[in-house]
Amino acid sequence: MIRIDLGPDGLARTRFAISPVRAANELLFMLWHHPHLLGRQWQRRAGEALRVHRLELLAAVSGRGPYCYSPDFVSPVPEAYERTPEAELHRVAVTSMERVGREMGNALDRSGDVGTSRTLVRNALDRGERHFAELLAGQLEQFWTAALAPHWPHIRARLEDDVAHRADAIARDGFAQMIEGLGPTVRWREGGLDIDRLHRRRISAEAAVFTPTVFLHHTMYDVHKDDLAPQTPLISYPAISTASVPPRPLDELVGATRAWLLAELATPRSTTELAERLHLTPGTVSYHLQVLHRAGLVHRTRRSRHVLYQRVHRARGATVQE
Repeated sequence: MIRIDLGPDGLARTRFAISPVRAANELLFMLWHHPHLLGRQWQRRAGEALRVHRLELLAAVSGRGPYCYSPDFVSPVPEAYERTPEAELHRVAVTSMERVGREMGNALDRSGDVGTSRTLVRNALDRGERHFAELLAGQLEQFWTAALAPHWPHIRARLEDDVAHRADAIARDGFAQMIEGLGPTVRWREGGLDIDRLHRRRISAEAAVFTPTVFLHHTMYDVHKDDLAPQTPLISYPAISTASVPPRPLDELVGATRAWLLAELATPRSTTELAERLHLTPGTVSYHLQVLHRAGLVHRTRRSRHVLYQRVHRARGATVQE
């Protein structure tokens, strides 16, 4: 069993997060280890992204090659509730050379593989740990853009709905009861988290981070005790299947772009913010928002010098699995 001692202060700092880069790594993990659970569409999207963009190093390091796992620095613990993919990828690229060398050295030492994947990784490392981290971050960015970015508004909507559900559960039943709902292998006991695992470890942490996932089918844990690079324990758990995302009938009714906008408008957002998040021009966003407003699907309020839009409650739909 793994024991994470948090205490009152650690519990006060414990939070939820949504991470696009972790989602990309989870997709890669499922592609290599549980493709039958991933679904054909996601298998195709991920496989095509790796093949078309020739992301051999990412494929090797993410679990297909001699390591069977992805080093921790490729999927950093989120610093905030949500960061842009660019901000998270920057953290990967600027990982300290000591950490890159230590994690990849441990992986190479444990591996008995002598194939092309190992040679590819060694050749990249020979050019320096900084070059290795930047190259890996660049390939991860290409994978994210090709495989996940077009579908991220739908995915994020489901993740945000899950976090809202967990927050409601805490308000109604308390933190300990919410933990029980994350899965059978984690529970709250006497000021800390107990995680069912074969090996035994006990650590003290200043906080913990919970991240919902749409790709993993069971709860996973990143719990490391490293005095040189201490990390906040992270628990990834499957998002609830009843979370609300823009359904295909809604796509057919209002169009995919407006359905994406409705997914983003679970919280108030400005035209500029929506344009940045969906990679659209402000003019395009403004046009579709006016249509949705006239249809009574969104309302708008003025805050300072900004006009914020938010979907009305009846605009929420049923779940559709990508």
